[in-house]
Amino acid sequence: MEFQRGRISEAVNALEKAAALRPHETSYLNDLAGLYLTDGRLMEAEQACRDLLKNNPDYLPASYNLALIRSRQGRLHECAQLLREITARKPDWAAAHYNLGVALVELGDYDAALPAFKMAVQLEPYMAAGHFNLARTLRELAFVRAAIDHLRKGLEIDPDNVDAIIDLADLLADENEINEAMQLLETARSRHPQVTVIPTTLGALCHRMGEARRAEFWFDSALTINPLDTSAIFGRAQVRRYTDADRDWPQILERQLSDANISEGQQSALHFALGKIHNDLGDYDTAFAHFQAANDAIHKTTHYDRRETEAFIDNTIRIFTKDFIDKLRAMGSDSDLPVFVVGMPRSGTTLVEQIIASHPQAHGAGELRYFTSIYKRLPQLLRSSQSTLDCISTMTPAAAANITGNYLALLRRHSATALRIVNKTPGNFIFLGLIAGLFPDARIIHCTREPLDVCLSIYFQSFKEGHDYSWDLLDIGHYYRLYARLMRHWRAVMPDRFLDVNYEELVAGPEAGSRRLIGYCGLPWDDQCLRFYETKREVKTASLWQVRQPIYKTSAGRWQNYAKYLGPLQELLAGESP
Repeated sequence: MEFQRGRISEAVNALEKAAALRPHETSYLNDLAGLYLTDGRLMEAEQACRDLLKNNPDYLPASYNLALIRSRQGRLHECAQLLREITARKPDWAAAHYNLGVALVELGDYDAALPAFKMAVQLEPYMAAGHFNLARTLRELAFVRAAIDHLRKGLEIDPDNVDAIIDLADLLADENEINEAMQLLETARSRHPQVTVIPTTLGALCHRMGEARRAEFWFDSALTINPLDTSAIFGRAQVRRYTDADRDWPQILERQLSDANISEGQQSALHFALGKIHNDLGDYDTAFAHFQAANDAIHKTTHYDRRETEAFIDNTIRIFTKDFIDKLRAMGSDSDLPVFVVGMPRSGTTLVEQIIASHPQAHGAGELRYFTSIYKRLPQLLRSSQSTLDCISTMTPAAAANITGNYLALLRRHSATALRIVNKTPGNFIFLGLIAGLFPDARIIHCTREPLDVCLSIYFQSFKEGHDYSWDLLDIGHYYRLYARLMRHWRAVMPDRFLDVNYEELVAGPEAGSRRLIGYCGLPWDDQCLRFYETKREVKTASLWQVRQPIYKTSAGRWQNYAKYLGPLQELLAGESP
């Protein structure tokens, strides 16, 4: 009764008394463990489960609660193992299959999560969360149509789940069903007129499709509901280049910034937006002050571990020798389907992908996190107790075939007919030893750009995740030096294995650079590659505005506008080249 009223502490007290009076009543103690877990009292919840299992080792509800405790503790491998044991012994437990899927997704093992979620919804067809999480897993594995089907099923059960509506609209856009996506969102907006994420998503969708004016309209619609919606503020600033005619908008943002009640997240979004606008207007001192304030606000709550990153690069260089990469090649795939575009963020990877993807025999798959996920799961794949990097030395032909086969299947789900499919995840430069070894016939394109422009552009961009180094100029410089060091190592152990494409040279000579790219990919020349900005495909990265325009040169050498602020960074990067 107390629990149903939301009075958790009172419920715990009542159940503690009941369990003390009847210490052998397993359901009391297990319910108490569940209440401790709900109340965040993990140590007490674990002890209750252990007390139960000590006397009743086969009591699955206690093992299930212990698995949930392991999840809350971040011990996801242990959580998944417990849930595997539970589902093996009680295969009709839908919630156990569902939570196994959740844990596996957290571990990055989408292939294993897929059957877990499928079993959950098979056993419990009206579990909306099961359909939604199954859809997200299917999407990650590029089973887009199946993901759409399960989102629709979930929305039949829970029609007002806004997150699922947005996921469905996003997938429909992926499938070029733009009108249906827009209609879905507009219908949702009529049902939820005060939910700003809906018009913000409409704005982002229009932006992705290159419709700047419509995007601006929807971002403004969101801001009429909540003038401090961070996504709408930041999104509106990104849709186009601002001119003197737009000076009224930064004045509005400045007034909002003076509100003492706004959160640090809202302050950061306003500063990023104002930095972008003042940069467009040529007010470089004002722009830098805003970018610095935006980054400082986030930097307070993040931590980039320089020593840990250095150790990872050291170990990568130690393990991936020429001999070891040659050993991987003997187990690798002979497919020439994959193209990898790598480099630092903001180095021109999106432009390069767009040029290649404009070719009728090529396809751009965007940023695929496959190899990031593989690295997390290597100990499991190789049945090793060693660390991720050390266990790579135990790679087997069967594991290599599993990795390459799943990757090629993922690419083919993006396009069934293309001769070349591009993965433009910049951070794959970290995994080039594994990639080049397992795909010896893949094309690898390494994008370079003036280091100060790269670092400054990162500093000016608000990344959502995965870039803890990006909020401080000297942290960015530190990360850049490690990137450059690793790329020099790849050159030493894999000479002539990848094509370098320099951003400044590409924008100075777009036809020569584009022909070189297409030739390297082994494709005949097609003039559409020079009109890449006309190609009707969605782009989801921070560079999407630029790739809707013909090549322009104004971003080359932009660091010179901010030279007075970059002295320490210049000193740190002196003589660095990847």
